[in-house]
Amino acid sequence: QKLSMSWQAYIDQQLMMPLASGHTLDHAAICGLDGGVWAQSASFPGLRDEECATLLKGFEDIGILGEKGVTIGGNKFMLIASDVEEGVIRGKNGPSGVVIKKTVSGLVIGMHGSDVTTGECSLVVEKLADYLRDQGI
Repeated sequence: QKLSMSWQAYIDQQLMMPLASGHTLDHAAICGLDGGVWAQSASFPGLRDEECATLLKGFEDIGILGEKGVTIGGNKFMLIASDVEEGVIRGKNGPSGVVIKKTVSGLVIGMHGSDVTTGECSLVVEKLADYLRDQGI
């Protein structure tokens, strides 16, 4: 099966769609492993080169993120869970959180506020990332 949606459509039609609770993620992005943003929600805070480099190292050695935390666009989150085999990292900062899942060639990132749980964020981020991974992306 070939990809038929644009990268931006994955953001708009999957990651930023209302969840079962009726709320949405605050920010979402799909980035390449080089840190280049392929698509993002309007208010995504960006992913700095050094933040991307630290994340990628963290997928190899999770202790790095346990020490430094997970930072996206200058927003720092405490590492709360990870599954290196599955390529997923979850972080929290008060009521806000982030879920990042690695695909073959990129990262799917979802950030949420107090209206959405990290579990809800994980469902939508991981579903899209698994689909992309299954497509070899």
